[in-house]
Amino acid sequence: MESGPYNSYEDFKAACLQSPERINLHRDVLSDAQKYFKIKDKNDLLSLIGNGEFEHIKFQKPTKHKYIENVFIDAYLFKLDRKIGYLAFFEHNGGWLLKSFHPGKTKPGYFDPPGKMLEVSKVIQLPKVIKTGGQNE
Repeated sequence: MESGPYNSYEDFKAACLQSPERINLHRDVLSDAQKYFKIKDKNDLLSLIGNGEFEHIKFQKPTKHKYIENVFIDAYLFKLDRKIGYLAFFEHNGGWLLKSFHPGKTKPGYFDPPGKMLEVSKVIQLPKVIKTGGQNE
């Protein structure tokens, strides 16, 4: 059975705007955001997340932190400017850590709503062929 997020994405978004000093960026997060998504600086990145500027975002899975007991990292895939990205974060000791923000991979149609079907705008019906005994009229 799949588990849902351990951390509130809405609380994380709010903290990005309301208390950016509580958001820490892991190692290469800012350089990856700049390189792959043309993000200028930490404020630009937190504004993008906090204002919900992704075209799509979808929860992936939680992962148990290797070194911090009882902490889970939530991972999401997002779409931004026709690029697929991956972000992961967690809350710990009253702050947040944005652990990853880099390109991600999905299958075609990943962000389509469940059960979406190809819509057909016209149904073309072929005329019935009537045999007349082989004679042309």
